[in-house]
Amino acid sequence: MNFVNDPILDISKPATQILLEKYNALNAINVAYDEVVFQTPVVSAKPGFNTSTTFVPKLLSQWLNGDTIYYNRINIASVLNNPKVSIPRGNAVNISDTITTINTLFGINLTPDDYFDNPLPALDPLDPNAEATVTFSCKPESFYFFGSLQITYNKLVPTAESPTEDPVDIYSIIQDPADPVYKSKVVCYSIEGREVTAFKFLRNAVTVTESDADFMLRIKNGDMVIFGSFKFRAAIGQEAEKDHVSTVIVIDRTGKVIRSGTLATNLFGSNHPMKYEYYPESDYIYALDTTNAIGTNASRLYRFDLQGQIDVAFTAPDVSYVPTQIKVCADGKFYAVTGLMSGMWDFDNDPGTPDVSAPEYRIDRYLASGVKDGTYNQTVIRTTGGNAPWEVVAIAPVLGTSNAAEGLYVYLKPPAVTNSTGNCPVINGVSMIPGNEPEYGFLPLIKLSQFGLIDTNFQVKQPFTHGASLYNPDAGAISAGQPALVAFPDSVVYVAPVKNPLTGYAGFAPIHVSALGAVTTYAGQEYYDTLRWSAFDSIYTAGPNGFVVLGECKVKIPSGGYETAKSAVGAYYRDARIKTLVHNVPAGKSIADIEIAVG
Repeated sequence: MNFVNDPILDISKPATQILLEKYNALNAINVAYDEVVFQTPVVSAKPGFNTSTTFVPKLLSQWLNGDTIYYNRINIASVLNNPKVSIPRGNAVNISDTITTINTLFGINLTPDDYFDNPLPALDPLDPNAEATVTFSCKPESFYFFGSLQITYNKLVPTAESPTEDPVDIYSIIQDPADPVYKSKVVCYSIEGREVTAFKFLRNAVTVTESDADFMLRIKNGDMVIFGSFKFRAAIGQEAEKDHVSTVIVIDRTGKVIRSGTLATNLFGSNHPMKYEYYPESDYIYALDTTNAIGTNASRLYRFDLQGQIDVAFTAPDVSYVPTQIKVCADGKFYAVTGLMSGMWDFDNDPGTPDVSAPEYRIDRYLASGVKDGTYNQTVIRTTGGNAPWEVVAIAPVLGTSNAAEGLYVYLKPPAVTNSTGNCPVINGVSMIPGNEPEYGFLPLIKLSQFGLIDTNFQVKQPFTHGASLYNPDAGAISAGQPALVAFPDSVVYVAPVKNPLTGYAGFAPIHVSALGAVTTYAGQEYYDTLRWSAFDSIYTAGPNGFVVLGECKVKIPSGGYETAKSAVGAYYRDARIKTLVHNVPAGKSIADIEIAVG
């Protein structure tokens, strides 16, 4: 037995030749390469070595016996996963057509014995230089390599001469009631505010007679699930060209339809409205069946795979109520928020006094299986006096260096009261007394530890929060369940009604808060340049460096002053400084929904 401890670095020669050279060097002998035959490599059980192979002498060889060599094959992903190298596709049809180019670019010697040959996606005649992604997998009998990876051909590689941009695309559903065919369609903009011309909605459709997109959902592989009503003629996948009448379609990042379904096929439930929730890198999409259309789980909570099929094994056995919100974490755990419930409460903490019933909201954490996480203390939200408790607007997991659920930010909305001193929130029995200013002082944001305990070091007081709007249950207020909260590793951002005490201007603004509760404020030019949101719809993370806001805003005009953009998307740095107005929709049109694609 011989152990080759150093990796095979010179991969320009056949691996068996290199192994035999190392074997000869270790044993001070000279076995000729043409005198032996190597057997197929196998996975090694020896610690520190992932591969073994045995060579045997050929007939008439001077050697009587062979030997086994233990060594380490190379993970192909570590060789080909270079973000600074772009592989041109040209007119290649199969992976094998590009191997010579790959060998040249990466300085290796792939042969047909090393990989499975797979076809490349069909060339798009409208965009022959479009990116094409295929799975590259090594054969088990490869002497050099193991593993697999996704190879992207024609990938755009930033150069030192050209400035890099955040690899973030924003997909928007644009509604146009006046259009006879495209009542709504999807457009794509970079976060820098430029239209992505490589994207064309329903790219592979020969004809389109109806397009009315309503809601969009991004899944792990970068595809978009679009719910609505669609009538078009196209060839999808390997199918022949035919007419499609669909309530849900799946498009890739070029806009090409790759799947089409109806209510009968049950693709991602195919029954909007549902509330979908997912972690970007998860293999599952969770859904709250708000209309109880599926009707099998008492909690109305379901899980779909990336192919859009319901996971029948997921029954959420410990979710004993119908959640109003859920939030999925990177480790697969998820938080669930109840609707208004009734719980027993000892108001005066007197053991001799019987408990009384009081309204409350609750937050629980569950394992990916739907079993309650025993390490988490249920969060109970009530108010002093037993009145209606503060509602949960939104929740966002505390992000850390690991994938564990490291805590939770909770954005609260007070009940309808005249000032901030009434109906104080009580969290897990602890009174969260707000400030005593009649309009501006309250604590809309709390932070919980990974065990559900209150982080008392996190104290948020935003002096210019417009209390009247947040307390007011009428239109224009922040609503429970509204996407109004995003988290980053070092901070959190929530959108709240604000009022400038000097000018009296009232609207909405994203508010940046550090991990310790410090509020970031801006003045001077930075304050002047920010967008004035007169109506707010939703906020979304846009990669690690920023977020975007959807709503109605005031846009500065060259002649001075502002004009109203009825439907617009604004991009911000994660500290809430404005980056750019990504796009605004002309009068008569509106944005129904947006999704963010990173990378």
